[in-house]
Amino acid sequence: MKNCNIVSLIFLFWMSATTTLAHTPDLEQLKTKLQQLEQMMQDLKKQIASAEANENIPQPPTSAKAVPPPKVPPPELPTTYIDELTRTREVANQDSDGAARLDAEDVDPSLRGFFRLPGTGTLIKFAGFVKTDLFVDANQAGGYYGAYVPSSFPSSSQPHTVNATVSMRASRFSTEFRQPVGDDASDTAKAYLEYDFFGNYDRTSLRLKYDRMHSDPGEAVDIYTKQCSVGVNVKQLAEMGATLANNGVNPTTHEKVMKATKVPFVLAAMTMAGLYDGSGGWAWHVGLPAKSGVGGAILAIVPGKGAIAVFAPPLDEKGNSVKAQQVITYVSRKLNYNLFSPNSVGLGVSRPKGGGE
Repeated sequence: MKNCNIVSLIFLFWMSATTTLAHTPDLEQLKTKLQQLEQMMQDLKKQIASAEANENIPQPPTSAKAVPPPKVPPPELPTTYIDELTRTREVANQDSDGAARLDAEDVDPSLRGFFRLPGTGTLIKFAGFVKTDLFVDANQAGGYYGAYVPSSFPSSSQPHTVNATVSMRASRFSTEFRQPVGDDASDTAKAYLEYDFFGNYDRTSLRLKYDRMHSDPGEAVDIYTKQCSVGVNVKQLAEMGATLANNGVNPTTHEKVMKATKVPFVLAAMTMAGLYDGSGGWAWHVGLPAKSGVGGAILAIVPGKGAIAVFAPPLDEKGNSVKAQQVITYVSRKLNYNLFSPNSVGLGVSRPKGGGE
């Protein structure tokens, strides 16, 4: 038994030694691999350090791409410009471009003949006419060959001209100015100047000969023409009428435009002749001083209260606006504005009906 135990112990010792010897190569291999891994780690650390060092080295600056200079468009050469109105205008001569207005702006057809002062909004127009008669008497009879000429220049003393006479008739030169005022393009200040020369209008005026004109005829015609040529809108026309209704004082600007003593004469003239041949019927049915124009406007005055201005171009046979008459008639009746009616002063008399109107 004892021997068996010894044999077992020897066997176990041999097995242990054998196991230990068997595991020894594996441990060495592991140590070798560990050394290899440590070497690889060292190599990797060196590579990382080298890479980081390379990144920290300042790189040479890259050359920036040169920005090309902006392209400057070539200067435009001045070209000759002919506006549409000039190019399409019919002319009498064969060469339609012979009298073209070069470098002219397009012109409103209503402003034909006007030109603009450079750098301003002022428009100017020059106009006029000259009349002359040339008489040549090839077979002179009588002592004074120019006796029948009413207005003449002395004829030339040169040879072959003793039987000729130049007669200058009444001639005229005019200038018109237009200047925009305010923001509205239709608001324009106008000025008109004219000068008559050569001849005499008064000498052949039948109005003066028959004592039908008690002032200078030329001045009277000029004033009437300018009054007929005033360009206004309905608002401005109503303001003019309100000035008459306000005893000559503009109710907007409070400016005294005319003497109060002159207002009744103006309103009386408007009542008697303001609507041409229709003035009598207007006074009968409406009873307000009014003035119409062939442009289609009618202005009615209500003294002490205001004015009514209407614009509607269609005219009746007497030259008065049809719609404007209807509108003013309606307003006058609704508000009892008829100056000849007791209702206008609050007496409360009813308007006659039927044939009373």
